[in-house]
Amino acid sequence: TSKQLATSFGEEETVGRRGPTLGSVLIDGVEAGSFRLVVVTPLKIQVYDAHTAKILDLQDLVPASLRSHLPMTSFSVEAESSSSRRMAVGCQDGEVLIFSLENGTAKPLRSFHLEEDLTSESKHALARSILALHLHQGYIFAGTCGRCMCWNLDGELLHEFHLPSSDQAVSASSLVTVAQESGLQLWTGLDVGSVAVFEVETGMLVRSLPCGGPEMVVALAFCK
Repeated sequence: TSKQLATSFGEEETVGRRGPTLGSVLIDGVEAGSFRLVVVTPLKIQVYDAHTAKILDLQDLVPASLRSHLPMTSFSVEAESSSSRRMAVGCQDGEVLIFSLENGTAKPLRSFHLEEDLTSESKHALARSILALHLHQGYIFAGTCGRCMCWNLDGELLHEFHLPSSDQAVSASSLVTVAQESGLQLWTGLDVGSVAVFEVETGMLVRSLPCGGPEMVVALAFCK
């Protein structure tokens, strides 16, 4: 039987000084019936014993060669499956880092970079920042200023989706894929309080929905 899980993680003296938590995922530990918690913050990835809430003394999960891409700005993890799960982290400079979640830790697999959009009206450095991520059956969707992209996990760009234009720069703030009879759709929450819906296969914008106000749409979810 599994031991009871802890209910609070993180040292009190670091709370408020480590930045927001971008995401976390509970994974199997090394021993049968044990669990670990992987926590992603802008500057680090930490693994906790999920039962004692203690940080595990593991090697740095962000290799030295990738630290220049910090801070991290977004997070996504694959749904549970029988195969090894993967986690993706987006960075402020447009880098996407892919990790394998196995053997009680997160192991770096590969990284690839968002190419600069030469047609974008925004030349600010933050225009490359990966603001939203979504992993779906071996594909990764990423949202940034003015557009969303779809890659396979080898880093090959498959599709690009241009966000509805307006009087101001629009950014994707949340992503989710939804299977429909007509094919897979990408639902994109925007930082102007609306949702844009694209056909993944064609990249076509099929719907745009207001959400009742100008606030950023920070999360999207669908249930049956």
